[in-house]
Amino acid sequence: DLSRFNAAPAGTWHPLPDGFFKVLSSALSWAERTGGAYDPTVGAIVDLWGFGPFHVAPGLPDGAALDAARIASCWRSVRLDKENRRVFQPGGVRLDLCAIAKGYAVDEVVSVLRVAGVSNLLVEIGGELRGEGLKPDGSPAGLSVATSGDEQRYFEHGGRRYAHTVDPRTGFPTAHDLISVTAVTDDCMTADVLATVLTVLGPEEGPAFAAA
Repeated sequence: DLSRFNAAPAGTWHPLPDGFFKVLSSALSWAERTGGAYDPTVGAIVDLWGFGPFHVAPGLPDGAALDAARIASCWRSVRLDKENRRVFQPGGVRLDLCAIAKGYAVDEVVSVLRVAGVSNLLVEIGGELRGEGLKPDGSPAGLSVATSGDEQRYFEHGGRRYAHTVDPRTGFPTAHDLISVTAVTDDCMTADVLATVLTVLGPEEGPAFAAA
């Protein structure tokens, strides 16, 4: 469904399964709340830097291509039809839900385990975790944890380190010195997206946003 939307022609509507609709709705809400510091339409930009799903070597992208990708990447251009659970492709938008989908998946696994009668659990997918019930030592667990960092995915060029977390507002990888950010919340989808949000916002804007 995601690939079909990203490859779809301009001006088309696409029905979405419940999970996709829920994740995208949350993603667009966070884009609005953060003023675009998080943007699920950043896929084309991420691809150009070599951090997307395609086999492109990380490196500095072509300036003209990056400008075109930035024009196409705007969360405000994506319209959701909540009544009919569908999304509008304005043209050239490539959704990238990597910063929120893993957390959603963790929450879904937890829900399945609850239905199966499992009350003490720890679920982890790609470094995003959620614990519930009691640990083996009897202490309570009831929070979600997600960490975003650049210790594994980055490249260096001209003496500068380029992290895989892209700031949608500039089209460039984050330029501050934060190595990692961990968010702790009730549900894992929120923790997942907030770890990325706070990484993009950086050491000054990030704590202020979290406090607010």
